[in-house]
Amino acid sequence: MLALLLLVASRTGVRPDAPLFMVHYMPWFQAKPKHSAWGWHWTMNARNPDVKIHGTPEVASHYHPLIGLYDSDDGAVLEYQAQLMKLAGIDGALVDWYGNVDCDDYLPNHVAASHFISVSGRAALKFGLVYEDRTVPNLIKHGKTTREGAIEAGNELLHWVDKNWFSSPNYVRLGGKPVFL
Repeated sequence: MLALLLLVASRTGVRPDAPLFMVHYMPWFQAKPKHSAWGWHWTMNARNPDVKIHGTPEVASHYHPLIGLYDSDDGAVLEYQAQLMKLAGIDGALVDWYGNVDCDDYLPNHVAASHFISVSGRAALKFGLVYEDRTVPNLIKHGKTTREGAIEAGNELLHWVDKNWFSSPNYVRLGGKPVFL
């Protein structure tokens, strides 16, 4: 307990110009019982977490979380993750994000990302967005936009981000401008 208190106390005295210590956060894990089925990132269409191998769920990962298979939209998990970040001295998270369009698992990821951003704000963590490069080709492939309409769709999405997240005091900035990776 003393070590944790010292860690937290040491982070409160960080210089304002010190580099931020950020993690890359992926809000894409869907799990039972929150969802009716295991999400693709636990299974990758090749594993079944309901099957146990030597007592461990069969998942598409070499690692198994100490808290068990979790859902990225579970409020208790989000609170736990945010508090662990704070205790570890992490300043915030760069959230993997595919936009807010209903395509593949983008919409559930958006919902989970939104909830994480809300929880992280209450924990005074910074956040930024990592917009995946394969998103636009997938939106075109699934008929959610066209090649000709992709720039306009991107502009609409960035206007949404500007209105909803760039304005947050917890959004990561560089030179006063929001960081969008």
